[in-house]
Amino acid sequence: MEGENNKCVPQDDASEPEENIAEYSALRDSIIQCENSIKNETLYMYVIYFALIVLGFEHSWMFLVSFVVLIIFQTHINEDRIAIEKVSAFIRIFFEQQREDIHWETFNKDLHGMQFYNNHIRNLGWYINKAGSTFLAAISLIALIITILQTDQDQITAFSAIQLMVGFILFLVVGYINSKLYTNSKTFIIASIDNGLKDFKKREKEKYVSKKKGESYADQD
Repeated sequence: MEGENNKCVPQDDASEPEENIAEYSALRDSIIQCENSIKNETLYMYVIYFALIVLGFEHSWMFLVSFVVLIIFQTHINEDRIAIEKVSAFIRIFFEQQREDIHWETFNKDLHGMQFYNNHIRNLGWYINKAGSTFLAAISLIALIITILQTDQDQITAFSAIQLMVGFILFLVVGYINSKLYTNSKTFIIASIDNGLKDFKKREKEKYVSKKKGESYADQD
């Protein structure tokens, strides 16, 4: 691995390229861990949710609990998505832009590749994966309304009215949190992460150059 293009950071010895590859592998592993966490969180969310839906037909307030479950799990899923985007941006800027043989994260953010993906992969499963929490929240709200209408056939009680109001509010909360899901697209937040890291890299490089100049002047004295 020779030449300036094969170095991720300024190096003082020949062992650093191998250390950089080890760091790159560790960062890629962290992305895989986050992806596995998202899969597990999604699975648990669906299992717990449908268990609560079944109980909701016996106790209508369980439908409200299902909203809370969706909020909690979707929040964790969003956090893992953000973590993936941060690590991906770090890899692209500090590693892949300096090399000619590693391009995976850069490829994932290529506009042509993303357009092809969006045009050919947008099936029912894609929408369920992206907006699953909102779909489930809609089911909870509809089930809550039907259950209350069947229970309070003559007149809706104050307790039922409060449940409907809270259910509608929680539905909006779930939809809002779900809309913040970070998918593989060129959104404002991803661009902000990229710009922030580029600025950080620039400042770190300036610090390094300044430090080297200071050491050089000290050696001359």
